[in-house]
Amino acid sequence: MFNLIGIPTNIRKAKGIHVIYGKRVLADRLKRAISWYRNNFYYVDSSNILYRIIENFAMPKNLPDEYIEQYVYNRAFIHGNAMGLNSDRSLGKLFYGNFYGSNTIDIITMIEGDWKWDYVKKYWMDLSSVRVLRHNQTHFSYNLMSRKNYVEKEGFCVVEVDIVLLHLQYMAFLRHHKQVKFVNSEHTIPNIGYFLGMIVLPNMLISHFNQVIINRFCLETDEMMSETMDYCGTSFYINPNSKLIENDIEEVFKNARRNNWEIKEICTNLVGVDDIRAIDYQDTPKVFLSRNNKWVYLLAISRFLISCLMTPNRQDRYVNQGYLNRLQIEMRSYNKGQVFSDPKIRDLKEYWDMELGWLLNVKTDSLFE
Repeated sequence: MFNLIGIPTNIRKAKGIHVIYGKRVLADRLKRAISWYRNNFYYVDSSNILYRIIENFAMPKNLPDEYIEQYVYNRAFIHGNAMGLNSDRSLGKLFYGNFYGSNTIDIITMIEGDWKWDYVKKYWMDLSSVRVLRHNQTHFSYNLMSRKNYVEKEGFCVVEVDIVLLHLQYMAFLRHHKQVKFVNSEHTIPNIGYFLGMIVLPNMLISHFNQVIINRFCLETDEMMSETMDYCGTSFYINPNSKLIENDIEEVFKNARRNNWEIKEICTNLVGVDDIRAIDYQDTPKVFLSRNNKWVYLLAISRFLISCLMTPNRQDRYVNQGYLNRLQIEMRSYNKGQVFSDPKIRDLKEYWDMELGWLLNVKTDSLFE
């Protein structure tokens, strides 16, 4: 959200008093949940878009190590565009119900990270090739992002796929299980569904939880936003009480309102479960932004930006005026939502009108009239 409009971010010391303990408890529970998925061969069916991407890529499973990296870099990005993923080179198309149930539109954008095969082969289990940039859940659930992860209210999610890492990670997963089979001949090499259910989607929970933290903050200012609930539960027990982290988020909001924090200060004090602050995990990655993909990152941050603008006390009307001016300059290419007239993404037009259109026209002195 800062890279997007060309504002450099200087790391600052958090001002919050007791915003760490609740996050630490949540992070510990999340580690146990991820460990459960990795050790219990959780399966994701072939209807998932990530399954189809990997399956259709059809990478030779016996490709020698020295050719894997170049094979992926030569083909993965082009293949992702052909599958309909958004990128700086392609507007892409919308998907439906892959991560947050049938009521949710999936905006899936693609980046091409700079990864070395030797590094991925060593650390594949802990890498996150898929990152959640926005969703509508406000409760902390340890379910994986799948069709069962139902959200009652209609809306959309934004998901970012590092297409190079995804394919390299899958190859490293296969290599690992082939080594196990070499020692234990009875071992069955898991397929794509197990790769997603044991590695990719569990690792997505970190960015998912960080967006829940953002959504809990937005609840403080957004009267139209409703709280959600867990409809399906998990196959294992972890204490679902999240009152500690909710109190921490509420404390950040109270400090921000009382002290008229600007957006950068709010982002510095909202700490994610992986110890990365919102000033980092809410920021736009340093990728090439074009008319094709800039709107994705605008939608990913728009609700949070509105909440940040509504947070300061009325006495300091111009606290975010500098940021808002820069944002509105960057948004001119999307004036009147023309990009959303394209039939491939037309279903998002109403969200432009509600959020991006509001940001384009608002002035900070009108927030408090």
